[in-house]
Amino acid sequence: MTTKPMMLRLWSLLIAVLLLAALPAPARAIGIKAVTSPGGITAWLVEDHTIPLISMAFSFRGGASADPDGKTGLAQFLSGMLDEGAGKLDSAAFQARVDELSMKLSFEAGRDQFIGSLQTLSPVRDQSFALLKLALTAPRFDPEPLQRIRNQLLVNLREHEEDPEEVAALAWMRTALGRHPYGRPTNGTEETLNAVTAEDLRVLSHRLFARDSLLIAIVGDIDADTLKRLLDKTFGSLPAASGMPAVPEAAPPAGPIVEVIERNIPQSIICFGQEGIK
Repeated sequence: MTTKPMMLRLWSLLIAVLLLAALPAPARAIGIKAVTSPGGITAWLVEDHTIPLISMAFSFRGGASADPDGKTGLAQFLSGMLDEGAGKLDSAAFQARVDELSMKLSFEAGRDQFIGSLQTLSPVRDQSFALLKLALTAPRFDPEPLQRIRNQLLVNLREHEEDPEEVAALAWMRTALGRHPYGRPTNGTEETLNAVTAEDLRVLSHRLFARDSLLIAIVGDIDADTLKRLLDKTFGSLPAASGMPAVPEAAPPAGPIVEVIERNIPQSIICFGQEGIK
């Protein structure tokens, strides 16, 4: 197993190489190729072996717009729980493993997509992808991290309620779209966040993480054959078909509508819009 000092030296080397790469150089085309694994999982690959780094972005169709009534903020809650323990690793052990591998793993819930990213150094490539697989297929949702993440989300929610730009944007979506899922706050409310349970998160993860809605892009020190193997090992055991509901069409806003929200702040925030291209 690669030691921590070795990983730190590799990161230092990577930073130095990136700084050199930032110097002016002749433009060159980026070669993007589609890679399909034996199990039928496709990714877009940009192969670059100049530095020992691999970066992957992936997403699943479905996000905050599919949150159930009374449980808005559920997808956002799930994004905060996936690195808080999985399989036999509790939250502390999972985070320790991430640090040991010097990898980066993150998740984010949008309105229509659930997005993840992974960055890892080449010497610990397989171990890092294995940890991602564990997060997607065997999340734990233990009581202590569940309540801790809930508290963090509630603090963020209260901060957003005091942010004029957040208040204006949410008011615009609510006024323009009414009760349509796009008109709801993606971060939920204090009431709905407090209503989310471990079982809610578990059900959503089973419905959301599926191969038919998976999009993957990967860049760095990896060849097509190795990527094919890792695609099947990492994502191959996910359900074949997504269980996420389709989002209904949104009716165009009945306008013109003007809403004024009075706040004791030194400047005005204006948010405006109209029906656009789908």
